[in-house]
Amino acid sequence: MKNYNENMVTKVVTTTGVYLFNTLQDAQIQFPDLSITENGKNFTWAMHDVHENADIMRFEDWETYKRLSN
Repeated sequence: MKNYNENMVTKVVTTTGVYLFNTLQDAQIQFPDLSITENGKNFTWAMHDVHENADIMRFEDWETYKRLSN
């Protein structure tokens, strides 16, 4: 799924927890370097996930990404 937009529910997964936000803009208040199209210093770019049978965006910090990728 590549049709991400700023109004989608957004999940942020870090080594300290999982955070769910109503929109990307809400998530960017706490995690300002999240981007739909580019990897950031602290997070991957947007990936597909599902929450309550709906498509959402998911971001992972780099440590979590490395742990889940191996």
